[in-house]
Order: sequence, then structure tokens, then C-alpha cells
Amino acid sequence: KNKFVFNPSPYVPSGPPDVPPPRVWVTGAPGSGVTSLCNELSREYGIPILKFKEAVMKEVQVGIELKKKVAAEKAAAAKLEEPYPEEDEDDKPPEEGEQEEPELEWEDTEKEDLYIAAVKKVFGPHLGACIVDGQFYPDPEAEEDDPEELTLKSLLPKALRTPDLFLMLMVGDEVAVNRKLNLAEIDRVALEELDEKKKERDEAIKKAEQEAEEMGEDPSAVADEYPEIEEYDEETMPSKIARDAFVEHKNKVDEILGLWIAEESRWEGGLSEEMVNRKVQVVPVSADRPLATVLKASMWHLRPVVNERQHLISKTQAQLLQPKVAKTLMNMGLAKVSKLGRAMVSDFDAHPDGGLTGSEKYPVLLHDRIYYPGSQEAREIFLRAPVVPNGPGPCRWELRPAVAVVGPPGIGKSTLAVELSRRLGCLHLTVPMVLQHALQGPDGDLQRKIRESVVHGQEVPSEIICAAVAARLTRADVLARGWVLDGFPRGAEEATMLTGFKVIPHVVLALHAVGKRSACAMSAKKPGGAQRRRSSIKTSDSMQLVRLQAQKDEEAGLVAHYSLGYGNVVELDGTRSKWALASASQAAATEAVRRRCAHYRRFAEGKAYLAAGLGIPLAQLKNKRSEYGNYCPVTWHMQGALRIARDIRFAVVHFNQVFWMASEEYAQQFLDNPEAFQLRPLPVELPSLIRLRDRTAPGTKIVLEGHCPVVLSEKNSLVKEQHYVVKYGDRLFAITRDGLPTFMSRPYDFADVELPALRPPPRVPDADKVLKTVNALGKQTGAKSVEDMGTLVSFLQVSVGESVCRALLAANRQRAKHPTRSAKASALLVAAKHLRKHNPLNTELEQKRADDDWEQFMKELELPSQLGELIVQKRLAAESEGGATWGSIDQRRYHEVSGEFDAMFAAGKQ
Repeated sequence: KNKFVFNPSPYVPSGPPDVPPPRVWVTGAPGSGVTSLCNELSREYGIPILKFKEAVMKEVQVGIELKKKVAAEKAAAAKLEEPYPEEDEDDKPPEEGEQEEPELEWEDTEKEDLYIAAVKKVFGPHLGACIVDGQFYPDPEAEEDDPEELTLKSLLPKALRTPDLFLMLMVGDEVAVNRKLNLAEIDRVALEELDEKKKERDEAIKKAEQEAEEMGEDPSAVADEYPEIEEYDEETMPSKIARDAFVEHKNKVDEILGLWIAEESRWEGGLSEEMVNRKVQVVPVSADRPLATVLKASMWHLRPVVNERQHLISKTQAQLLQPKVAKTLMNMGLAKVSKLGRAMVSDFDAHPDGGLTGSEKYPVLLHDRIYYPGSQEAREIFLRAPVVPNGPGPCRWELRPAVAVVGPPGIGKSTLAVELSRRLGCLHLTVPMVLQHALQGPDGDLQRKIRESVVHGQEVPSEIICAAVAARLTRADVLARGWVLDGFPRGAEEATMLTGFKVIPHVVLALHAVGKRSACAMSAKKPGGAQRRRSSIKTSDSMQLVRLQAQKDEEAGLVAHYSLGYGNVVELDGTRSKWALASASQAAATEAVRRRCAHYRRFAEGKAYLAAGLGIPLAQLKNKRSEYGNYCPVTWHMQGALRIARDIRFAVVHFNQVFWMASEEYAQQFLDNPEAFQLRPLPVELPSLIRLRDRTAPGTKIVLEGHCPVVLSEKNSLVKEQHYVVKYGDRLFAITRDGLPTFMSRPYDFADVELPALRPPPRVPDADKVLKTVNALGKQTGAKSVEDMGTLVSFLQVSVGESVCRALLAANRQRAKHPTRSAKASALLVAAKHLRKHNPLNTELEQKRADDDWEQFMKELELPSQLGELIVQKRLAAESEGGATWGSIDQRRYHEVSGEFDAMFAAGKQ
């Protein structure tokens, strides 16, 4: 005590105590799959397996050997003290190997103490995390059962060793028998042995009868000396005996482990009841199911022991409170609100119910601080694992929802606004309510203008209404609870005026209806549900359709104002049920508050944040674009691709600069590490589309003779289609529709593509066009005389001469004659098809067609020789009596070749 008072620091822990490693005990009757489950749990958690019985028996055997050694030493010492006997020739000293081991004598508790010491050593403090295979029950082949004091029920409590959790696998008799015993195999082996015994008996009788005949005795009496072999019946079948013995042993083990009374949810007798009395959790798991199902159920029970083990101490300190008790503790100064305030622990920015009434319903006390998980489910998770995140807390501003509900008449705006304000705990505001509140306030210029309009029976001007709405939204009750504006603003003009007063809703819910549904809905029912009179002109369907048509233009302008200017519009189908609409609207409002909370929190921490849903004008976002412009920096750094992004949902603001992302995945990657995607600047030259009027400007010339570089590089084909013209550097490229995205993302890969030296001439259908083409080529090359044309023709001959020579050599090597063509025509066909097959400018499709055509032509050339060989073989088989053979396969082949030959001739005649 004096030491602690003098210097308490060495005796006070500096941090939370260490949590011991998890130890899970898995046991069950034979056939329950204990070993298989232990292997699966070890694989899932990466924890080793402890074979408890093997380890304990090994330590027990060490103790027995030590006791034998001590007993032998005592026996040897006692023998030395005996008098030396007289020598006798018959008395010989026993050899060393023949010495008998001394019989062990156990005292009352000596053997039990040996087992207890073994359990302590095996299951000691040095043991780390493990899955214990606890099949420690009597051996079914043992003559006597272990005494009561040597069972787990006695050993574990006396050794002061208990695991964190017992998984007791429960299995039925039939399932266990099918898993452990092969009854059909047992019967098969037993019947084979029975037949072998019968065979041996018959052979023995036969041999004895022969011996009796040789000795002159009566052989008929020999069979009586050999007893009959009894046959198996239903009661004596080996499978039934093995099954009954196994079930008896299983029931004995179940009794040792304990019985689960499912109706009363308790254990009765055995190890389980003993462990429950010692405050150890024993969980019954049905093992009649497949192993995967048993594993899933076991892992669910092991969550608090393994997955949530680091919270074992902290969760005992967390206390569930009622809201009144939490307020009382705070008023008495016994507890304070945590640094998280009323934000959810799992997600700072996800305020339940818009961050209003629902956030204080589920308080939890932990370390004299009150936390608000936000919902009952979140509270249960927090109580199991009370983790308080470190670092900066949530947004310090308690945001309140700001929602505007707009739509055509009769769509259900008021119904939705009332339900939404009830769910969010906000104030429901309409234009009449706002004007009435303004008239009840102190005298002023705004009140005077409203009263003048009302007294003269005139409609209150829109600018006066917007000023009244702006004034109402600054009141203390609105600021404390938030607001839902019903049916206002009604058009783009009023929205612009309201924006001038710095009033921008977090989210604008735009309801839409199809056809006459909106008009019919308003004329049929009042907001309160009472039926309206059908004779009223204002409530007639025709009048409602007129009102609906008149407001369509205003509504379109209103939606465009908020959608294009601030991106805070959420369009909803007004024909859905009111419950579905209310749920969707609540989710949209909550998400808007969450986005703003995340924005303020991340901005205070100097982190990047999403720009969508914050009410930032699009013009401002465009003016604050970074050096990457509308190009996604993530795709440029990770893929080297120039990908243009214009979706505001994926725009990210970082240090007052806007970065446009191509997808939600890329936006999240940028939010996690924005500095990593600002290291590589964009190239100096960027591709850009050329307008149609700029293509015909003087001095503009498309490179590659108008062929698409993407198709030429990727498919090695020439495609001349000018769907798009792209300027890259100081050159223009003609790009196909499919190749445009590829070229715009990687123009540097196709900028240096060159046309092939040998290009096929344009295809012409007749000789006149060929002559025109040659003349056109002569004019392009500047040929003015016949000599110049000859030079041009010579150039063409040199260009194609090598390919033609190769084709003629191939025709000469073939020396083939087509059955339907002459020799000359056959040679020309071989040369032509060879040229087509080896054309270097073939596309993939054209090359495949040329290869197929060449193979088919070669098969047709070989048909006559194949048919001739089959005819000769058939004739030889018919003439010979046993030499040559003609089978069904040869006959089928003969018909196939003949059919192909006839088909070829028929095609040739056509």
C-alpha cells in the first residue's frame, strides 16, 4: 500500500489489458463430423488444431513411464537388500530381456492427479489461439470404461481449464451410422467369410469320409462330427450387430457430453451442464446437415469469440440507456455527449431521419460518454463491437433538410410534403402558411405590401411571396428543424427570385404523371380524403387538364433551372403509391444531407469531396476546372487514356479545383488519394473534332488519303469513311464512327501510321472504267504522251510482277486439271486464287474467305484421283475371293466422294 501511494505509476496499466487468444472447443458424438469441422474452421480462421486426447495421452504416457522407472529402481534397491540365496544349478538368473516389469500400484488420487497435470500442461497459458478437437471419450473397444474422475466433466474443472466456447455437435443415430459404418460392406465381408467356412467344412467332411472308407468304417457317421454352420438371420446379421454396438456407444457418449433439451433450451447432465454451471457458453449445433451449412452456423456462433474478440472488454463497459436516463445523466454532469455528437458511429455523414428526431432514440453509455448509433440495428452492432473511430470527428454543423416539392396540380404534392415532414421532423410550409405568418408578424414594408394585395383582392406578386418565404426560412423554428416547401416555386421566374434571396433547396423533388392521371386525381379527392363535388367547374377533368397543360411549360423551366444550374433535382413517378413516394423522397433528402455533411467534414480536413448535390452552380464548376479540364486524371494516370468526362455526379473538388471523373469507381479512387493522380500533366497536343464548315476551308487536307488510322493500325485494312474529322497537332485525320473513341483516347498511338507501299487499285466493273482509271492515273502523275503512259504501265508491271510470277510458278507446280475446266482454265484458276490468297492488303475477313476458297479448290482438284482409287479398290474386292476387302466404311466413303463429284459437275453446268 505504501509503495502504491508513493509511486502508483508502475502499478497502473498504461493501456487496455491484452485480450487472451481465442480457444474454441469442438466436440460431439461419433459421426457428428468433429474432425471435418475443425479442419474447416482452421482453414477459415488460420488457427491451428489441437488434438486434445492425443496430446493428453502423450503426457500421461510420459508420467506412466516415469512411474515405471521409479518402481523399477525401487524394486532393484529392494532386491539388493535381500539375503544372497544359496547356489543351485536349477536356479538361473533371468536374462535381461526376460525381466518382468514391476506392477504399478496407484494410490487413491495419484492417477487422477497425473491426468490433471497432463491437462494443465497441454491446455496451459502458453497455448495460443487454437481449435480444440475435443473427442475425449471412452474407446468403444475398451473392456472397461474410464472412471468418472478421468472424464472431461471432472478433469477440466479440477485443472482450472475452460475454453471460450463449446461447439457441441448434435447428430441423429441414422446420420451417424451412415457416416461411420458401411453396412453393405460389413454384410458382404461377413457372407464371404461364411461361404469360406462352409467350403472348409465340406472339404473336411469329404476328406474324413475318404479316410473312413479306407479304414473300412461307415462314412455316413463322419458328417455328424462336424457342427453345422449357422446362417445369418435378421437379428444376427453383422451389419445389425455393428449398428447396435455403434448406437449404444454413441448414446453413451451423448450421455457423457450432456443432453440438449430443446423445449426448455437447456443442457441436462454430463460435461455440458457442468460447463454451463461454470459460466462457459455451450452452443448446440445440428450436424445432420451438410458440412458447409454446419460451418456457416458455427462461424455465426463464433463471431463474438473470434471476429469481435478485441472488443471483449470494451463491450462489457458499454451500457444501453433510455433517452430519459441519458438526459438525466447529462443534466447531473455524470456523462457527456461524445465527440461524435449525434452523428452515427458507423458513418459520420449518414444522419438517420435527416439528423433530427430519430438520432436520440437509441443512446449508449461508454466511458462516461453518450453515443447515438442512430437505429436499433446499429445500436446492437455497436454494443457487440463498441469501436470509436479515431481522428477528426463529423461535421460540427448540425444540418437540417431543405426540400422543395414541385409538380403539376393534383399529383399529390401536399400529401407527400406532409408525410415527408413527419418522417424527417421538419416543418411543412405552404405559400398560404408563409403569408399568414408574415401578416401576424410585426408591422413592416413586407407586411404592408401583402395586406394591400389581400385587401384589394389581388394576387400577391411573386417577388413579395419569394421575400416572405426567404424571411420565414430564417426563423429559429425553421433553422432548428428544417423545412419542406410544398408547391413552391412554381416556375423558373420564381426559382430565380428565390435564388436571389440565397435560398437553394438541398433537393428538389419533381413529381411527374402520365396522361389524365393528375387531373383525375385532383378532381376526385381532397387532400384530406373527402370526395369533391363533381359538378364544380374547378374540379372537372377538363378544367384540370387545361391547368395541367398550362403549367407544363412553367414546370419544365423550373426543373431546368435547378437541374442545369445546381444539379439538385430528383424526378419521381407520381403514379406510384404514397408510401413508395414517401420512402424514395426520404432517401433522397437524407442522401442530400449526408452529402453536405461529408462536404463540410472533408473540406475542414483538407480532403477532396464530391461536388454533386451541394447546390454549386454548374457555371462555377466549369470556371474552376483544373489543368486537366474535362479529362479524367485517373484514366490518364492509370491507363494513359484521354477520356472526357462531363457527368456532374462524378465531379470532385480538391483545393478549390474541380476534377471531372469518368465513373463512380474512378471518383472514389481520386477521393482516396487525390495527390497521386496529379503528378502527370496532360500532353501539349490534344485531339479535337473539326466542324463541318472548317473541313472545306482552304488549305485543309486530310492525311492518309482519307483512310482511318485506327482501322489501318488495328485491322490492317483500308477504310475510307469521313464520318468524323479530328485535328491532332497540325494534321487532320478522317475517323470512322467506331474508331472515334479509340482515337480520341489514344491519338499518339495512331499519329505515325503510314499507308502501305502496295495498295490495290480501285475495283472497276468493266474495261471502259479501267481505261478511264488508267487515264486518270496518267493525269495525276503528269503523263502527257504515250511514252509517259508506257512508263506508268512499266511501273505497274514492276509493282505486280513479283506476285504474278509467284502465282504462275504455283500453277506450274500444281499441273492440275479441274474436272469441269480445261487445262488452260485450270492453270489460270490456280494463279488467280493464289494471288487472292497472298494479297498483303487483305483484311481478316477477306483473308479467311481466300483461304477457304483455296482449300475448297484444292479438294476439287483431288476428287478425280480419290474417286478412281475407290473404283479400282471396289473392282478388286469384287474379283478376288478372299484377298482384298470392301467394308461398310469403304462403301460410305465411295458414296460421299461420288456425291461430291456429281455436285461439282452440276455446279459447273449451271
